[in-house]
Amino acid sequence: RDMVRQETNALMYEYDERKDLPGLSADGSPRSASLSDQVIADALGDASLRPKLKRELVNGFVSRLQRLIPGWTPDDELSLCEWVKERIAIPLDEWETLCTALPSPLKETLAADPGLGGRIAPVTRNDAAVAAMVHREWKTAWENEALTLLGPWLRYEGPVSIFRITEVFGASAADAEDAVQALVEIEEIVRDVAIEPDAAETGRVSGGGVICDRENLDMLLRLSRKKARPAIRERPAALLVPFLALRQGIAAVREPRNHGVSAAAFLKSLAAFTAPAKLWETEFFPARCGVYGPEIIDREIGEGRLVWYGAGRERTGFCRPEDLDLIFAAARKAGKSDAQSSGLAAAIASGFFDRPRDFWEIKDEFARARPGANARECIEALWGEAWHGRLSADSFEPVRQGLETGFTIPGEAGQNAARELAAAPFVPGRRPRLPRALRDRWREGTPVRGLWFSLGLDETSAFDPLDEEQLNCGRVRLLLDRWGLICRPLLEHESPPFSWSGLLPAIRRMELAGELIAGRFFSGINSLQFASPAVAVLLEQAESFSGLYWMNAADPASPAGLAIEGLDSRFPSRLPGSRLYFRGPELMAVTNRNGKDTRIFIAPADAGIGDLINLFTVPRTRKAHPETKVLVETINGAEAARSEYAPLFQAGGFVIDRGKLCRW
Repeated sequence: RDMVRQETNALMYEYDERKDLPGLSADGSPRSASLSDQVIADALGDASLRPKLKRELVNGFVSRLQRLIPGWTPDDELSLCEWVKERIAIPLDEWETLCTALPSPLKETLAADPGLGGRIAPVTRNDAAVAAMVHREWKTAWENEALTLLGPWLRYEGPVSIFRITEVFGASAADAEDAVQALVEIEEIVRDVAIEPDAAETGRVSGGGVICDRENLDMLLRLSRKKARPAIRERPAALLVPFLALRQGIAAVREPRNHGVSAAAFLKSLAAFTAPAKLWETEFFPARCGVYGPEIIDREIGEGRLVWYGAGRERTGFCRPEDLDLIFAAARKAGKSDAQSSGLAAAIASGFFDRPRDFWEIKDEFARARPGANARECIEALWGEAWHGRLSADSFEPVRQGLETGFTIPGEAGQNAARELAAAPFVPGRRPRLPRALRDRWREGTPVRGLWFSLGLDETSAFDPLDEEQLNCGRVRLLLDRWGLICRPLLEHESPPFSWSGLLPAIRRMELAGELIAGRFFSGINSLQFASPAVAVLLEQAESFSGLYWMNAADPASPAGLAIEGLDSRFPSRLPGSRLYFRGPELMAVTNRNGKDTRIFIAPADAGIGDLINLFTVPRTRKAHPETKVLVETINGAEAARSEYAPLFQAGGFVIDRGKLCRW
């Protein structure tokens, strides 16, 4: 019963207006919550402060809560049996409504076997006016002590009258009153809930003596404040491109000071997205911040606001330290991690990495577990643990260095040093000494830079399934920060904890509470669509935006490869070597093979051609891993130097070199 309560109520509908999701006002500025938690608490405790609930609102809430509408109903025999068990007892009038909405195959199964193999059956206790469908596991308790189940039963009901309780439970009015009063005293239910007069026609709610589960009433009060929402018309699929670009800071208004959004803003939109490590500072970050430099990300990590983690070989992601549980909690559910016997797995388990360690300390510890091992093996073990998400460092510099060295000892000098270290006897507690010549060969630093620490994943504690619902709500909010819109196609490139199928139950519950709204925001998406209540403002911004911007085809904001009808058919495959260039929703150009093959879709006389050519030079001008030159071999399938665009490239600083256009 506690699991049912947790699943269906407590963690579904937290805060319809959260302080960390305040939304935007009409002018685009942050707005404060219109209804504080204190106001809700006051209303729950004082009937005079509570507004009357509208019948339409209550009926819609109850229909979803009880899964009485198509799309929310159980979809197979097992799910239906489990739903009856969760509900404890479903009055037959509600059961008939539920059966009407069931999928056709399940209706046929139910018609052939109404008891589903004896697992459910209608029960009328004490000549009750309304019989109830009861699961066999509850049958004895329902027949003998039904009123002890009143609290859990009310968790799946909206406001109901004492009369409704007596006719379903087959109890006297006095006994029902005593049971209700006991629940009121422990603050599990609330009395004197005000319903609009016409709601009394149903017989299930009436003007006086109406009670409601406390948390359900909390939700209804919040939903009543969300009722007045602007009508949102469906936008064409093409508008999804600037919508995502604006949401993720790619198409932000470029301020002269930073040529983009702040680090906190663009890092928030990328949190928990995983990608090849080399793309972050060469493609993703420069697209969002025109003056991005490595010091920006290192400062965020060094000051404790950000952490990087491994997600497979040479793949990394970033998130706030407090969000690590959203990413790695699934490992606890699966059980013990797949830690290899690398010599460092035991060090992690023993707490060696509970404080930051440099490479030489790690080498000492590695040699204790693997006598005779050399530095190369230690480096391989270190990166192996990092790629499994168990170790991280105090900056992104070790990853930058690893990208240059292949995540091993750099150069032949490093190989010689590794052999020297392997041959030297190990003395516990003493840092290895290097011959001066070898030390000079490593004068640029240790083989692996940075101070390394454990990400502190608690893999030994028992996994509590009740925590998963709360974690899923956190994951949905994180995705909402990234996308502004949640639908199946957008989540196809997310890591497993953020999959559509895994999060859909939490998404539905958050929509029921008003934290998300469902609708048809963009055409061409063959999926349910959910967004924050502030989506209307974001859609209007995207519709009016006409600025120029670019993105890598593998960028999380990229439309390449999305299964959405109505997107431009000229989008390339979702490959890191391709880039897309836009003006508002208009595709201006596509480059493949890191710019060598260029396709331009605007005329040479277009006013934006000069700015577009400047965007082509970003790989050469970026601060992190800049390329020595930008080379264009073909334009629209023809030799670049003979293209009608060649003079415009030359005006932008390119020179002709053996039939190609080159910018040094």
